[in-house]
Amino acid sequence: MNGCQTSSNDICQECDVSEIGQRSSNCQIASIRANEEILLRAIQLEDQRINDSKKYLFSTHTREVIQKFHKTFEPLDDVLRNLNEIYIKCIPEAGFFPEVKKGVVDGFVEKIADANLSFKNRNPEFEIFVTSCSHADPYALQQTFEYLNKAERFFARDEIQKICDHLVPAVDNYNFHLVVELGKRAKLLHDDLMKHRKDIHNGFHNLILTSHNNFSGLAIQQ
Repeated sequence: MNGCQTSSNDICQECDVSEIGQRSSNCQIASIRANEEILLRAIQLEDQRINDSKKYLFSTHTREVIQKFHKTFEPLDDVLRNLNEIYIKCIPEAGFFPEVKKGVVDGFVEKIADANLSFKNRNPEFEIFVTSCSHADPYALQQTFEYLNKAERFFARDEIQKICDHLVPAVDNYNFHLVVELGKRAKLLHDDLMKHRKDIHNGFHNLILTSHNNFSGLAIQQ
């Protein structure tokens, strides 16, 4: 696979055309997370330069909220990877039936279910955590909750539950028509979630930029 072009403003731009599918999707996810890790390190370094106690609380609480927000969305990336795996395994070449052996998709389905549960558990933890960050940038708090609500709506979709409930039995019972149907649903869900994930990434970048500007404004007022 050719290397991904990674910067704080660009999501992965190119992957080897012979590896479109699983590798292309994973390339984009890896690039997104790498960009976000760079941004997190940058704001952490910013904290180390602050001496004033009020500005320090504003900066550190905002950073902690953003870091926790970033951690909360890790399950989305797990869902993306495994939806893509399901699509690749379940959708055959044109004119052929899928040749999915028993047990092949079980792990992918289990990981999606685990990621769903993980997100549901992390969301209330995040809400509790935020209450302890009273000095954080109000804009950062508002934006993180808006993105969490979007993610909640995605995880609540019936299609995800249908894949988790019916794909493994369909494979075990050689119901290949249903396997193909669920594979197509996995592809649609993957593409939709990838759009959401990129939107979250862009929001994450803007969130840090806006919070930094708000911090600069606070510094000027002092």
